Amino acid sequence: MKKAKSNYKKQLVGYFALRKGTAYLLCDGQDLVVAGSQKDLVNYIEKLAGQSASDYQIKKTFYAEVIAGMQMGGSYAFDTKAYELFLPLLQAQGKSIVEFKPEDDTPPFDGAIRLIRIAWVDIT
Repeated sequence: MKKAKSNYKKQLVGYFALRKGTAYLLCDGQDLVVAGSQKDLVNYIEKLAGQSASDYQIKKTFYAEVIAGMQMGGSYAFDTKAYELFLPLLQAQGKSIVEFKPEDDTPPFDGAIRLIRIAWVDIT
């Protein structure tokens, strides 16, 4: 996994998709899909939404935006690349997380999209 950089709030963790002319975001269930690359996100749009990527605007998302979204109740579905960008930043901030090891999980079928679900849970 990559090391976290010092200016963690402005670190890119991936890309999400917004359907043009709508407020619709590409989600898997309730979770916003975040891909580690634009190319992968195009693939997810076609597979998950069954639509053309040209119908979507692809936008960057940064660590601080994801944390703020989770604190407001949002949940995210990271692909492996995005998760590997996000996790070291989270750990560098001393945040506890149940770590998922993608290499230990086999996809249910060829071509399956492996997404790692992340949500904010305050434990007091």
